[in-house]
Amino acid sequence: MTVWSDTTRHMAEQSFVASALVMGVFLVGTAIALVRMRDWRQYHPGRGGTGGADDRTMDVVWLLLAVSVVCVGAIVYSALPVEGGMLLVLGALLALVLATYLAWGVYHTLRINGRKTSEAVMVGAWVVGGLALVGISVLLVLG
Repeated sequence: MTVWSDTTRHMAEQSFVASALVMGVFLVGTAIALVRMRDWRQYHPGRGGTGGADDRTMDVVWLLLAVSVVCVGAIVYSALPVEGGMLLVLGALLALVLATYLAWGVYHTLRINGRKTSEAVMVGAWVVGGLALVGISVLLVLG
């Protein structure tokens, strides 16, 4: 059994703070680089003839929101003492956010590219079902 001294514990806390600060600077730098990217407003991916579909603002907002949620989750997970029940709740919340984001992204992409609503919903459900199948398989394999 190893007994941690106050100095060792203080050094570990300093490394967590330094790591969080470096990650925060990296996140802000990435956001600034995305915003200041040259000719990003003139970028037009192969979207169909839907009116107003060339505006990429909401895509960037959702991406930054997703990254922020993952960062906050990582900070909460590493900073707070997490018990078994709380870890289950955080995991379920993260899975729900990921599945919703993925389903909406697939649906939105297919609708913009001219697919029918029924096709877009079907493919979105198929992708979320596949993700659930992979998650359950990983849990079964890892025990």
